[in-house]
Amino acid sequence: MEKFNEELQKLSILKQNIYELRKLYDEINSEVVKKRLKEIIQISDKIYKEVVLNTDKLYKLEHFNNYYLITIKKIVEKYIKLSKNKIRNSQNEEFFIKIEEFLKNVTMSFNNLYQSLYTDEIIDLDAEMQVMEKEMKI
Repeated sequence: MEKFNEELQKLSILKQNIYELRKLYDEINSEVVKKRLKEIIQISDKIYKEVVLNTDKLYKLEHFNNYYLITIKKIVEKYIKLSKNKIRNSQNEEFFIKIEEFLKNVTMSFNNLYQSLYTDEIIDLDAEMQVMEKEMKI
């Protein structure tokens, strides 16, 4: 029962982190940044759905949930604050470009993480098929 409660708490935190990113989405003015954040949210939703169905994969998401999503939220919040600032200078503009590139890289990394959730299953399935093929040849 304790393990169930722990898993439920982790899932709840993950869902909350994704929800908080969704709230920030509406505050973003840049279409590029909005697009990137939307992709991050969509991938995070896929990851959430996968671990709801397979809670044994939660252990792979500790860092994702407790660091990545929270850090992205903080960065996007700072981006929103700066973008609302009416003062435009080269330093701000460089930061905005850097944010766009950063979010693009995060999207790729999250996609890789999502795909890695299936790696163990693929390896296990492949091993089972190889064993069965050997058995059938005997």
